[in-house]
Amino acid sequence: MNGAPTAPAGDGQQEVRPTWSPWEALPVFGIAIVVAAILSTPFVALGPSQHHLTTGQQLLGGIAVELSLGGTVVGWLFAMHRRSMRALGIPRRPLREIVAGLMGGLLLVAILVYGFGWILARILQALSSSKHVGVPKQLPTGLHDGDTLLAGILVLVAAPICEELFFRGLLFKGLRRRHGFVSAAAISAVLFGLAHLQEAIPGPWQSAFLLVAVLAFVGFGLAFVYERRGNIVASMAAHGAFNLVGFLVLLHVM
Repeated sequence: MNGAPTAPAGDGQQEVRPTWSPWEALPVFGIAIVVAAILSTPFVALGPSQHHLTTGQQLLGGIAVELSLGGTVVGWLFAMHRRSMRALGIPRRPLREIVAGLMGGLLLVAILVYGFGWILARILQALSSSKHVGVPKQLPTGLHDGDTLLAGILVLVAAPICEELFFRGLLFKGLRRRHGFVSAAAISAVLFGLAHLQEAIPGPWQSAFLLVAVLAFVGFGLAFVYERRGNIVASMAAHGAFNLVGFLVLLHVM
């Protein structure tokens, strides 16, 4: 099956086909990097040392990166594809889509983290000399009260909204114009996983592979939620629910 889906775009709304190409993700990503560097500069300059950032600085920098990514996507689509921006999918009844997305995100946690992830970790552990293989922590250690709030904003608000706009809204939707669901979802999912590789560096290759593999499957699942529900709000909610479970576990461990 080729081309964009022909089902209504959620809530029974008439579908609007995207006019953007997946290749536009390249200039959008490049612009986002430049904007992120500009927005992050004050956090680095105001710190005690430019060679050692505090936890708060790292979190503020992460929020700046996410906002740069999401803001650049919105700005690009508004400037270049204003008439088809509704192809992202804006539901008439967002609460229903949020609930559906939250349920989907929790299901992804159960299947991919405590199912596929656990099995893959045991395989990697058996194939290597490492006694323990686990997903690396994706937040700075030593969170305090104010840092916890910033971490929550980053993980539960900025990342789900902005990453979904880029990976599902711009990249997957652009691919879906000319490819079937599996191809479009797989390509965007692999890139989604690889985008998080830097969070495992430095560290053992087993943990890096585990992180990328699990998040690639998560990206595929989020694309399925987006396709199934026909709107970006549902996949944002699913992404947020997935992050919430990991965030609570990480806080407990810390």
